[in-house]
Amino acid sequence: MIGKKFGRLTILRISKEKHDRRGAFFVCRCACGNECTVRRDGLTSGHAKSCGCLQREAATKNCLKRTIHGDCRRGKRTKEFRSFCSAKDRCSNPNIKDWHRYGGRGIKFLFVSFKQFLSHIGRMPHPGLTLDRINNEGHYEIGNVRWATHSEQCRNRRKMKVSKRMLAALRINIKKAQEALRLKRLRSQSL
Repeated sequence: MIGKKFGRLTILRISKEKHDRRGAFFVCRCACGNECTVRRDGLTSGHAKSCGCLQREAATKNCLKRTIHGDCRRGKRTKEFRSFCSAKDRCSNPNIKDWHRYGGRGIKFLFVSFKQFLSHIGRMPHPGLTLDRINNEGHYEIGNVRWATHSEQCRNRRKMKVSKRMLAALRINIKKAQEALRLKRLRSQSL
């Protein structure tokens, strides 16, 4: 069997280190140049075709087919793609911490794909920007998203709804502060 080819593997010799009751092991050289040890029945059944490089190549091809835009490679998600995913989750996943501020109050994520999102908003012009809705009551949609600085985002907030009870407490606190200031002035004048 030495010299015989099975897929990408060529048998070099019988392995002296590895053997078990199910059959002999062979040291093989793969077409990619790696050496590996494979059991005989793995070779003859067609189960073992390479050192593992064939599976890695197939996985890479499948990943590239699914990843059209190239912004979501394993471990290297771009800032734009992360912003896209985060906004989508805030609007559609009730298990997200801030969902009640977005999807919970009716804000929708209306971009069909990352490609559409990126073609509308473009790449982030410089670091330090985040995704922002121009109209805070509007959806994540074409014409209502932009890259904004932290200070721009701070100015673009919802108006705070003040209840009558909060307003009454605020008035009481203002009166207390005014009274304390008046007493302080009286004390400083009497000295």
